[in-house]
Amino acid sequence: RGGEPLRAAPHYLCAGEESLEANDMAAALSSAKRGLACGAEGEMRGALLSVVVAACMWRQQFNEVVMLGTVAVDLLPEGTRRWCRSLRHSYASATYVQETALLAELEPRFARAEPSADARGDYVLGATWLANMLALRGMKDAARSFRERAWHVGAALGLDDLLAWGFLNWLEAADHTLIEEAPWSRLTRYGKAHEALGIAGEQGSQTLV
Repeated sequence: RGGEPLRAAPHYLCAGEESLEANDMAAALSSAKRGLACGAEGEMRGALLSVVVAACMWRQQFNEVVMLGTVAVDLLPEGTRRWCRSLRHSYASATYVQETALLAELEPRFARAEPSADARGDYVLGATWLANMLALRGMKDAARSFRERAWHVGAALGLDDLLAWGFLNWLEAADHTLIEEAPWSRLTRYGKAHEALGIAGEQGSQTLV
């Protein structure tokens, strides 16, 4: 009977993921924290933390994301969906709170990762963030490297993945603003990004473009 709480952890993880999909962040946090309270360790702990990280990111609790996201990344298998999601949120939050040392640590880890088939969408979103932030910092070669990586991985998703397609167009728009200086193409790409993200129901990301 001593193992019963641990056996409940996967059920809390499933409930947390379902709440994330439904944009119910309070329920997602509650489920994930109950799962963590079961004493989950290793990959299961990382998976539950990834739910907490996603919910905290939605709430703009960037310091919490940085603190917990890096732990989740260390516990999860590289290239998996939850790993990509946690690293993406950790990087974005580290940008907001200006944790430059952490940015430098996360960039090569993301660059060498090979995303699993179900992680490609999250990888594209993460590569877009990295490329755009690197471009803002004037690191054009590194930005272009992540841009190329994002398109390479995104090619396997096709146009049906509207969220990834929206981010890829945002990536091109930012590139044509910060590096290429192509005003007409920039406006066209921003329009496509805004439209795709709107249809995908990603209002939070839509405000960025």
